[in-house]
Amino acid sequence: MLTSRYASRGRIRRGFIPHAHGALHFRWAGTGEPIVAMHESPRSSLSLLPLLDGLSGRRSIIALDTPGYGHSDPLPIDVPEGPDFAAAFASALDALGLSRAPVYATHTGAALAVHLALAQPARVTALLLDGFAAFTPPERKDFIECYLAPFEPAWDGSHLAQLWSRCKDLYTWFPYNHREPATRLRFDPPPIDRLHGTVLGFLMAGAGYVKGYRCAAALDPDAAVAALRVATTITARPDDLIHFHLDRVTPTGHVRVQRIGASVEEWLGVIERSLPGAGAAPRLEGFTRARSARGWDRVLIELGDGYLHALDRGAGDEADVVLADLPDSAVRVAQALGPASRRTIVIDPPGCGASDPAHPDSGAPIDTAVAALRAALDALGLRRYRVLGDGLGGVLAASLAAADPRATSVTCHALPGWARGTAPVPAAPVVPFAPHDAEGAALFTSWYRLRERFLYEDAGAAQPTQRTARAQAPTAAEIHARHAALWIAPESATLAARLQEHVRANPQWHDRARVADTELSLSFD
Repeated sequence: MLTSRYASRGRIRRGFIPHAHGALHFRWAGTGEPIVAMHESPRSSLSLLPLLDGLSGRRSIIALDTPGYGHSDPLPIDVPEGPDFAAAFASALDALGLSRAPVYATHTGAALAVHLALAQPARVTALLLDGFAAFTPPERKDFIECYLAPFEPAWDGSHLAQLWSRCKDLYTWFPYNHREPATRLRFDPPPIDRLHGTVLGFLMAGAGYVKGYRCAAALDPDAAVAALRVATTITARPDDLIHFHLDRVTPTGHVRVQRIGASVEEWLGVIERSLPGAGAAPRLEGFTRARSARGWDRVLIELGDGYLHALDRGAGDEADVVLADLPDSAVRVAQALGPASRRTIVIDPPGCGASDPAHPDSGAPIDTAVAALRAALDALGLRRYRVLGDGLGGVLAASLAAADPRATSVTCHALPGWARGTAPVPAAPVVPFAPHDAEGAALFTSWYRLRERFLYEDAGAAQPTQRTARAQAPTAAEIHARHAALWIAPESATLAARLQEHVRANPQWHDRARVADTELSLSFD
């Protein structure tokens, strides 16, 4: 029914692991003895897919999203330090049944893995650091004060110009904020998908991207290497931004430096040889639910080859089910909801938020989305529910309620005029598509088109005179949340387009829905 958002050679599984400060998201593949993998900032376990693809035929590869990155909840600490991240990782290993495990870690993840190995050396059987930053004290100071530029959304979209330029520049100079001949990198720019992957990492982490970076940059590399009592290999491929830092590492009885070529096969071989099995297979089943912040559970419902993501709070077989607007995320909506007297479930529809998209061969998109939602509500044990949809989520909510006899009522909030039948359905998609391009133009066009959509009641109308300004203009932060949601889940634009087509083909569909004038909340009838 659903399929993984990201292509891979084999099946990539997902889960949530509970720890003291929330839920930690991870991806895994393969069977047998494990390798635990930690990614660089600001990215997520997505950047480790080549590792999962390359070694999952021989090992279990468990790629963790660092707290605050990817789909993991952030640590509720303004300036987390190494022991804070190490405790979260150690908790994850405990949950996986791994008292001891070998660890692969790259860049920022390498520094965080060193903190884990220093704090709990008995937990790490072997350590491979791929691109270990050996900064001098002045470089560490400059990195923290200048490299970690603020990430503040601006109404005019100027923050996107800074973000795009930064991501381009960090593959041209290192550090990117020193654009000088001496810091110019000597290899070709990365493929466009890798560049967009870095942009996506910044959008997913938001302003909190600095936390993991800052912690990693604060590590004294000389003292850390001298203190390691774990068998450690430090390496880097020739196109690594900090390949030259290999020359700065002084080997010890526990730490060796190994230089490798650009070959992916050689890279995978060094990883496997440097991280021998620990003799214990991980416990990888059953990680479909973990307690998050504010009393919500993060839930993954497996549907085919993908997962539907939801947040669940409360108990019982009756609930209020909330479907967010498109593009948006269940996490953001759940954070905005106040207390409720009954069970509440906020769902990312297929292709939205942290949910995987519908399989291209699964049938009509709206029917598939409704079927996936019904299957998810089956898995969550609901006997009856009321459904509330915000914006385009209201169109989907009405379709769900019409198809599922368990739905006792449907409330649609902030439906556009074309969905209420008071204006023509726009010919152009109301949610812009976000293609990868070499100039970053789609970042800006999608920003301005989303801004128009939430600034006007009927953005996309054939004639500008048909548009009505909303009573309250959205803030830059609100537009940023929707813009980031679009880039995190670009399939949400496809689902939105299909919802438009559905309304155009069924002009009376809205008669099934009740239009609510209240703000999105849990103050139901």
